[in-house]
Amino acid sequence: MKKFRLINLVLVLMTIMFITSCMDDDNEIDKVYRSWGFITHVDGNRYEVKTDLDNVVFISNLSSSKIDFNIGDRVYLEFFILNTPENFVLPDGFDDFDLYVNLIRIYKFDYFDIVEVTDENKESLGKEFIGLNGCFVSKVSLNVSMFFNGYKNEESVINLCYDPKNQVSESNVVILELRRAVSGGDGNEMYQYTSLESFDLKNLLQWGTKDKEGYIEFKVRINSESDNNKRTTDVMKVKFPEINED
Repeated sequence: MKKFRLINLVLVLMTIMFITSCMDDDNEIDKVYRSWGFITHVDGNRYEVKTDLDNVVFISNLSSSKIDFNIGDRVYLEFFILNTPENFVLPDGFDDFDLYVNLIRIYKFDYFDIVEVTDENKESLGKEFIGLNGCFVSKVSLNVSMFFNGYKNEESVINLCYDPKNQVSESNVVILELRRAVSGGDGNEMYQYTSLESFDLKNLLQWGTKDKEGYIEFKVRINSESDNNKRTTDVMKVKFPEINED
């Protein structure tokens, strides 16, 4: 279960779809780059991030950050490229890297598995309105930009769910749902909040069927009280790395 922190991510939401490969252009050092990734190394205020594009990013300017980062944290980051391995030597103890960067901003997110809906938990998962700005797959994660209304100090719990009762027997496309439950809240005035969330898709391996190219297809349905037809995304695909059983 993920408890949503009411933070304004408008700047991120305006740019999140432009996930850019970091080595495609001769002028890459002059550009701002954005990507999702995981913290893979921490040493004081120096960090390494393995991005979803498989670039290892070395960051050394997090001293002013109030966020406590740990290995394995899911992050979204924006940065300028300062240097590449040909021109910069890493401190001892750090792995090889692809980019030495000056960080512009970084956000840390909870990162949870898909929740399977059962008779026991279905009511607690909620059915409050969620508006979808967009969603996309990066590596084996689903990143979602959404919005919804809520009261001050209201707590939302957002989950990506798999409900066996919603599946279509003759289709190999897995149907997932974004669901939101709320509690608390003060006053009568409503506010619109934006949320950026990231989910691990690995549980699709137990529910989906790989196609000839190794992909599993799925759609995401938005569970909403105010939309009886329930908006559904286009089909998306995810390909999982082969697991060596030896």
